[in-house]
Amino acid sequence: MKIRDVFPAVYAGRYSQEVETFWEQDYHPADQHLVFVLEDIFTVECALAQELTLDEFRKHINLIFDDIIIAKKHPAMVLPFAGLDLLLLIHGAKAAGTYNQRGAMLDVFDCLTKSLYGRTMKNGEQYESQPERLWRFANPQSWQFALGVDVLQIITLWLGQLFYYSRSFSGLSQLCQDFLELSIKWAAEVIRATTMDGAFLLTQLYAWTTEYQQPDKAKDILDIISTVYSELSWGPLSAEKQHLGVHLVLTSKQPAQRESIYAELKAHGTLSAQDKMQIACEIDNSIDAIKTNFDAILTAVREFSHEVEARAKTLIDITYEKSRLFKVLNNVILTLCQHAATTELATLLTAYYHPDADWAPRDSILFILPNAKDGVLYCAKGGLAVHEQDNVVAVPVLVDMANQALSQLHVLRGTPGQITPVPERTIGFPILPLGREFERTVSSFYNLKKLGQLDISGVTALCPFNFNQLPLQALMLKELQVTFPIYTSLQNKGAYLRPRHVLFWQGSSVTSEMEGNALAYIFEKAGAKLTVLIEGTATKQDFIDAYRSPDYDIIWVSSHGERGYYEPDNSSFALSHTEAVSLTELAAITVQHPHVRLLFLNVCEGGANTQIGEFLNVGFGHVVTSDNQDVLSHLWMADSLVAMLLGALVAEGLCQSGATYFSAYQSALLTLIAGEAGIIDKLNSIEPETQHTAITALVDRLQYSSNADLSNILKWGSAVYFS
Repeated sequence: MKIRDVFPAVYAGRYSQEVETFWEQDYHPADQHLVFVLEDIFTVECALAQELTLDEFRKHINLIFDDIIIAKKHPAMVLPFAGLDLLLLIHGAKAAGTYNQRGAMLDVFDCLTKSLYGRTMKNGEQYESQPERLWRFANPQSWQFALGVDVLQIITLWLGQLFYYSRSFSGLSQLCQDFLELSIKWAAEVIRATTMDGAFLLTQLYAWTTEYQQPDKAKDILDIISTVYSELSWGPLSAEKQHLGVHLVLTSKQPAQRESIYAELKAHGTLSAQDKMQIACEIDNSIDAIKTNFDAILTAVREFSHEVEARAKTLIDITYEKSRLFKVLNNVILTLCQHAATTELATLLTAYYHPDADWAPRDSILFILPNAKDGVLYCAKGGLAVHEQDNVVAVPVLVDMANQALSQLHVLRGTPGQITPVPERTIGFPILPLGREFERTVSSFYNLKKLGQLDISGVTALCPFNFNQLPLQALMLKELQVTFPIYTSLQNKGAYLRPRHVLFWQGSSVTSEMEGNALAYIFEKAGAKLTVLIEGTATKQDFIDAYRSPDYDIIWVSSHGERGYYEPDNSSFALSHTEAVSLTELAAITVQHPHVRLLFLNVCEGGANTQIGEFLNVGFGHVVTSDNQDVLSHLWMADSLVAMLLGALVAEGLCQSGATYFSAYQSALLTLIAGEAGIIDKLNSIEPETQHTAITALVDRLQYSSNADLSNILKWGSAVYFS
């Protein structure tokens, strides 16, 4: 039996031809070097897959996991001293590092659990952490059948990636708690910082205990880091010393030590772009220091952004990685919000996302920071309004309510005791009976009436941080009768023209045909051309060609959509029962249009964005908005009747004199808020004398619908607009 026979799927899908002799070797479980050979094969495969798209990397990583797990089930393939379990651990530790670095945090959970337990955990599954499954490999007796493998380093790498993932993305917090004591001892006494992985583990242990409010342990770890730093010299371990030094500059409570180490780092170390940005943003967060050093902060932020854009493969990869590290800006953003420094806020965000920007950032943005410790902060045009509340209490209540109402699994960082029930329905399915309680909870948390303390008459855009699954625009319209586009492009926008040519994709949604009939009538009446591509006769390539074309002012899709909860880059909308367009595919296409066009995805969850960072994340509305494209879609699984009515009302609004895409959205949502009578009046006003059959069909469907409770925000409030 050859190695290729034991791992047939990996062999068939292999990228490398450099280790063919290894594949042809006999698989002898008693061979003391076999684990080392297998590690080499899989490491080469992962290194090559790492150069590919995230989705291709993900598939190859899972292929290797699956083949190892299958091999474990065959007695003839089992290795002494749990050798295949060690191979899973090796593979998971290395793959988790790549996922973490690329910002694909949602993949890390499966990667770490598969590597430790040899299987995928189900949502909400209760399991014992079993730390001994890791620590058994610290026994030197097990190493005799893994000659050549640095087992100590693998354990250290795995732990570092576990604690980094948990403190950054909140998953596996209980597992970290169970591993914590022995991990601290391991890092302090066994590994220390003799390798970069050891230095990384020390800093992640400190960060995790700080995030999860264990100050005594955090202080002990910081003392260890300080001692180890002083013991290391600038020589073979310069990288390790530098890593610990940067951490001490950012965390030391002793100003003299901080200044001394910073001077030493500049003299001896080669600080990375990320190091420079962290130090610039976090060394002193007072408003005076930020304003004095603001140019230096911007320079460091731009350098980091340039470095990411030069290294990352695609726009999706760039978005993942910038989302992951956005937290570096959090303290600066908090201070700027607290002092209503809106010009600096806009400039900072622009520098992070568009380092080569040659335009002046907007001065008309409303910023919303919902999770400041003492409440929700609103700032616009140099003014500040605060809804004071204890967010240590209020945020978990809000998140729990959103989890229940939207069937989500949002876990908070720093709360290992948080209980997140598994949704009873499909993830993302709105639970209508909870609609009113959900609306009350969100409304109470934000208290949007506080905006009355600000002059928002000149505001043109909205930048909300965190909680991007919540219907803020819908609530603002209901409570204040005004809202603004969510400004995800952070770019100067081109001209907005009245739509002349609309591309409509008629998919398989139950109301797509009725929606298309209404659009045909409304746009024809207004003198706009409508081109219809129908599922079954048109192809995916037809849609892609239309999306690339500069001929259409609106690309309008009425079909089914699906958010990739665990693979957000694979969020998609269906063109037919057999063809779909993913976010990855759409993000790879540069919009060629001389003016701003609208992408209207009238599909479920097309406006949802999986939250990795505090601002821009991975989803259609955050990734494919640009200087010449806005996006309108839905935050959750939309009601088919409401989606159809929204479409007709947006079309009606677009045909009004002086209308813009956003004003049409705003008008449509206000009409939905008005309820059935208001909707019917608006539809009837299109042709008061003689109603067209396409319009009467909408009215009839609304009047005879048995569940058209349009007062429920989970019905009417899903639409979201990005600019």
